[in-house]
Amino acid sequence: MWILDFTDKLSTDNINYYVFNPSILHWKDDLFLIAYRIAFYDIPVQYHPWKIWDNGYKFFKNSKQIMIHKYRNVMGPSLYHKLISQPIIQKYSEHDSTGLAIARLKNNEELQIINNIADLFPNEMNQDARLCNNGGLLIIYNTFEFSGVKLRYRDIIINDHEIFLSEEKYLFDHIYRPVEKHCYYSDDRQLVYYGIGDNFEIINLNNNNITKISSKSHFEYLYNKYGKSNVFLSLSTSHISFDNLKIAIGHAKITFKEIPNFDFLENIDTKNVYLHGKFIYFMFIYEFDDQHNITRVSPLFIPSIDNNHLPYLLVMPISIIFYNDKYFISYGEGDTKCKCLILNHDEINMLLNSKFYPSFLTEKINLNHVGYWCNFNCGDDAYIHVFNYLYKGTPNNIKFSLKYDPHSDLNILGGGDVINDYFTKDISENTIAISVGIPYMEFVPLLDKFKCVYLRNENDSKLFTKTKYIPDLTFILPKLFGRNTNRIEEKTVGIILARTYYNIKYLEEYETFCDEIANFVFLLHKNKFKITFIPFCINENNSNENDYYIINDIVKRINFHVEIFHPGINYVRDIYEKISHMSFNICSRFHAHIFSTINAVPFISLTCGRKCIEYMKQIPDCLYKLKKNEIDIPIEFDGKQFYNFFISKYVDRKKIGEKLNLIYEKNNLKLLEFISSYQKMLRKYSNKPQSILWIPTNENINITCSIPYISSSIKS
Repeated sequence: MWILDFTDKLSTDNINYYVFNPSILHWKDDLFLIAYRIAFYDIPVQYHPWKIWDNGYKFFKNSKQIMIHKYRNVMGPSLYHKLISQPIIQKYSEHDSTGLAIARLKNNEELQIINNIADLFPNEMNQDARLCNNGGLLIIYNTFEFSGVKLRYRDIIINDHEIFLSEEKYLFDHIYRPVEKHCYYSDDRQLVYYGIGDNFEIINLNNNNITKISSKSHFEYLYNKYGKSNVFLSLSTSHISFDNLKIAIGHAKITFKEIPNFDFLENIDTKNVYLHGKFIYFMFIYEFDDQHNITRVSPLFIPSIDNNHLPYLLVMPISIIFYNDKYFISYGEGDTKCKCLILNHDEINMLLNSKFYPSFLTEKINLNHVGYWCNFNCGDDAYIHVFNYLYKGTPNNIKFSLKYDPHSDLNILGGGDVINDYFTKDISENTIAISVGIPYMEFVPLLDKFKCVYLRNENDSKLFTKTKYIPDLTFILPKLFGRNTNRIEEKTVGIILARTYYNIKYLEEYETFCDEIANFVFLLHKNKFKITFIPFCINENNSNENDYYIINDIVKRINFHVEIFHPGINYVRDIYEKISHMSFNICSRFHAHIFSTINAVPFISLTCGRKCIEYMKQIPDCLYKLKKNEIDIPIEFDGKQFYNFFISKYVDRKKIGEKLNLIYEKNNLKLLEFISSYQKMLRKYSNKPQSILWIPTNENINITCSIPYISSSIKS
């Protein structure tokens, strides 16, 4: 499945210049003809065509003149154009007619316009033209007559230098209804395919009789669910061969305002949608045999990849062709866009075999996130919440794992400092890395194992051409948890230390560090600061990474009360919010730095780790760099000296908070760009995604780990 948007290829920079409803036909070699509708309004204020159509001609100075030009009963003459690009010469306030372009298709992914005749019918307004090849090339279009809308056509002769259009003819005798649209010829031009719904209707031009073959059973589920008076079905495109049968595209209009709790709209944020005044327009595929019995009909659908249908819920299919083993369905979107849906044979079959209510046709990607998940490391598990946010409202299938899955469409490593031997030794070929860091420079060669790498350290990303930079993804958390930037003038200090400073081979260094932190806490207490120890990692099954152990090793050295924070079941959010309520933080854990930055809580980085030191290059005056031994254990730390450093920053806390807010705003802007392109990036690097019919939901992905019981002996 692929969607081409070639609107910009045919449009101009003029205000109120709209191109839509394209019809594509293969001409020769890799060249295609594209007929498309142009609505061009010579008025000073930008209006969508719907606004103009709904309000009559009150926007125009001389609406009567426009109506005389637009409505005609006379038949048009033959026309001739040189095969060169020609713009519209605007004669009236409204131009609503047809352009014709010649385009080259490149790699089934891009249309390159060779020539563009923007006004194919000078002095005529003919809309919604369809190119067909029925015993010769012809173009069928709607014409406004004084008694209604009727279908006319011209035969086309085209060569490398010129295009000739014959005199106008009626497609058939218009004796059935005042508005005739969306009809087309059979291959021999002896039949006109006229309508679809309760019946598949075909006019025999030899006697003007209409044959009606029942097709109601294929649409009864729509009538029963939404009410027959709210569902309008119509033909749209001519047919092509499909296996031993034929397929064509129809469209359906549903009066959504008349349907209580319309399920298609239930989980769509209509604030992001420019709704048509009456209808939502869908397309559908139908299949029929030589006797015109409809054999299969797809569900109603709107094509969309990465929500690229927005802001509209209106599609109008105009043509379907087969080329290079692919089916190309050209359609207009929102009466402002020219698009083409490209499907393969299996995808057409999938649609024809599906039983579904109106939905989006989109792609599902099977994604496997590899990382240090569900071990009650707040920083790592914060990424689960972030990815939950990024995938909300998508059909993607997501899982979190410690291992790579070669059967997934894409493996994603990260976030965190996971560029190391452990996480890259069994790497799958289809893997990218997002929001990752390099703990030691010796691991840099491992970057070559990935299709794409997004580093969270901007300085590192500048050193390696293969990498890109995005701020740590946990800067997205305010979209889930909010921000708290209102500082209460309380002398509250949050202390977030890392149990990883403990190593059984270096107990003396660890004990000394705890002694000096206790001295620092004593000085805080003496000077009326309220102290809260905030654990970041709380895995009771791993004492080497459970921060309660280092907290208790410090607390047992003091003889006064301090708060030890105990998060609940939603421990990531609880820790995030607790950090946000402090007036100042002491951070050794990396994501404590980020949580403080997000909420503009002034902090000092008490660290000897590379990732924290690199992060603090944004605000270097607040880095207290610990001396360390050969395995990154702090040594020679002095609690009194650190207290003096703390006081020097505490008095400057307002300015620090302001700077942190600027850092957050800068990172937020960068991440908004990333979020908008995230799904497209996944599709770029993934294996073949699966096309599916899908109705949006507000369901989150499952987070499978839950908070364990933490024994009182650890808490005390």
